[in-house]
Amino acid sequence: MSFDWMESKTPKKPSSAKAQVVRELEQRAAMLYRLGYDVGYVTRRCLTNLHWEFEGLGDPPISDTDVERLVVKRFKT
Repeated sequence: MSFDWMESKTPKKPSSAKAQVVRELEQRAAMLYRLGYDVGYVTRRCLTNLHWEFEGLGDPPISDTDVERLVVKRFKT
């Protein structure tokens, strides 16, 4: 007997680490933007969180410049 809740609904091809990090940073920047923080604070907060998450694991899959561009892009929309 098969149960649908026993079948995995996850995609077969996992997302790359960089795509996951970018998506999380976009969501964080959007949330902080909606809360009324300025672009400087949001950039610093995103960079600090990114470096904290990868502390001891090596370099993050996204550069600091890319994070700054992502935040600025969010504030332009």
